[in-house]
Amino acid sequence: MENFYGTVLLNIKEYQKAEKYFELSIKNNSKYTPAYFNLGLLFYENKQYHRAIKNFLTAIDLDNKNYQALFYIALSYENLGLSDYAIKYFLKLLELEQNNAEILFKIANCYVRKNDYKNAIFYLEKCLVLNPRRFEYLYLIGWVCSKTSQLQKALEYYHRALKIRQTPEVYHGIAGIYKELRFLDLALENYEKCLIINPNYSPALNNIASIKSLKNSFFDAFDYLEKYLQLGSISPEILTNVAQANFAVLNFDKGLEYFERSINHNSSEKNYEKYLFSTLYLEDFNKDKYFNLSSKFSELSNKKKVDTYKVDLKNNNLIIGFVSGDFREHAVSYQITGLIRELKKFHDLKLFAYYNNNYEDNKTKELKSYFHKFENIFEVNDDELIKKIVEDKVNILIDLSGYSSLNRLSVFTAKPAPIQITAFGFLKTTGLKEIDYIIGDQNILISDNDFTEKVLKIKEIWSTLDINNIFSQIQELPQKKNKYITFGAFNNFNKLNKNTLILWSEILKNVPGSKIFFNNYTYEDSRVRNFLYLAFEKNNIKKNRILIENGGNREKILKDYNKIDILLDTYPYGGGTTSLEAAWMCVPILTISGANFVSRGATSVNQSLGMSDWNCTNGAEYLEKAIKFSNDVNSLEKLKSELILKRMNNKIFDNVFYARNFYSLMREVWNKYLENNI
Repeated sequence: MENFYGTVLLNIKEYQKAEKYFELSIKNNSKYTPAYFNLGLLFYENKQYHRAIKNFLTAIDLDNKNYQALFYIALSYENLGLSDYAIKYFLKLLELEQNNAEILFKIANCYVRKNDYKNAIFYLEKCLVLNPRRFEYLYLIGWVCSKTSQLQKALEYYHRALKIRQTPEVYHGIAGIYKELRFLDLALENYEKCLIINPNYSPALNNIASIKSLKNSFFDAFDYLEKYLQLGSISPEILTNVAQANFAVLNFDKGLEYFERSINHNSSEKNYEKYLFSTLYLEDFNKDKYFNLSSKFSELSNKKKVDTYKVDLKNNNLIIGFVSGDFREHAVSYQITGLIRELKKFHDLKLFAYYNNNYEDNKTKELKSYFHKFENIFEVNDDELIKKIVEDKVNILIDLSGYSSLNRLSVFTAKPAPIQITAFGFLKTTGLKEIDYIIGDQNILISDNDFTEKVLKIKEIWSTLDINNIFSQIQELPQKKNKYITFGAFNNFNKLNKNTLILWSEILKNVPGSKIFFNNYTYEDSRVRNFLYLAFEKNNIKKNRILIENGGNREKILKDYNKIDILLDTYPYGGGTTSLEAAWMCVPILTISGANFVSRGATSVNQSLGMSDWNCTNGAEYLEKAIKFSNDVNSLEKLKSELILKRMNNKIFDNVFYARNFYSLMREVWNKYLENNI
């Protein structure tokens, strides 16, 4: 009777009283199986899984065919996160009932939790043999296939699931595959279907914002994240996304506020790296604060340091590894392609590329031909990549990304190579003690105190431009035909800010009839264009003086330099590749020379071209010189002719010269390492 009373009390959730009756039943009959089972069930319902397991095991000892006890033991281990034990008991159940699809499904779920997707698929396929139209089976196997890059299979399973039930989760899975395949419009279409079913489905809101950002619809992205915030479920990742969205629409103060909120919520290193990258857009971000953020990034990366390196002293070959997500049509590749092509001619160098991207184009194919080894590491985790770099015996590892997207700086914190360098892709210190050097020149790096890295100053120019197969003709000064000055703004939209737009408005006011030509892929979106029109209108500049195009391929962009008389550099985040391209197309660059690397790219170019008078110390001088140079058309015309002659002889475009200097620097730092460590 005690077990009966306990069962009644258990059913009405009177747990304390029920427990007493079950214990009394066991005391009266220590071999009464139902009492042990019911006591286990009581503990299970109260999430006391270890006590539940103990009683279920006793029930099985008394009755080894107690199917329910086995089931609840497996469930208890599953809830404890002990998947291996859960699988063990689910398999015991399977011996009793081989064609039980629910048990097979439970086993598959356990393997999913272990990230053992191969076994998960094996058991899910067995489930589908028994019940081919079960929605849960189809959805989960679709999800697992997407995780294992079996994207076509995943789509097939997802579409089969949709025929049974249309849910936001399935559409979200389909959208994720299209996003990975870079079919952004199809991805967007499926994310929007999620919102038709559930307008508050937060994963879709976040991912639509992500795609809108990828498509440079920054204001749309901002709106979707604002809607996400209204739902009230906030994570550090979402706060970081909102911060980035604010930066993208030039709300820097608000962006900083959200970054601070993000890092105060147990953020991951990914959130720190996005914060660190965004500081490029700020003129006076506190140096100590920056170093604290980078230290926290390194700490969160939590990589065990490599303490021994395989250095082959008998072999004079120097192995240099380059890590980047931008071995494609990208500004960084335009800078390094000529360098890599020339470095390959040095027979004592071995060049390895570690490409952190699943996208390839013609530039990728070209670069592959210059490296001795080209490896895609997009699906390789940090620990595996660290091991790979060590096994490759890389002597010098060069980061080409800094904190920009698709970086692998977390790998550098393990120091997998004896010497580590950052260059080209991130015009600022990484703040990481594991990075030994940063490459610049005498004009771009003015204070060693701004860097945790030692400064390597390469001769003449910090970077070069690959001009191989560039045949764009230089045309006459546009003013001669237009009868007005055309200023160019070819940097991306995100490098603008309120002060820059006011300054450019003042230039247009003081140079009668002049126009400004915005030309970059980030200006395609109508809301971005309307933002610019409105910003200038507020400063009394009419819309017909604002010309906007959305860039195009590289050949078109280079030709478009023929449409401008003067390139206006942004500040504080100035142009790097843009400045080099303008110089090649013989367009003078007006720039403010800031105190930081990121604001001195054009300064270095101008110094190399003997045009230091185009470098300004502040906004007032920038305005004064813009007016002065614009009013002297004859001098502009003469300057263009001089630049045509200079570009053929200037070291900015001499990849052979740059490669020799780069090679010498690499040998110098390597020899120094050998002297101090071998």
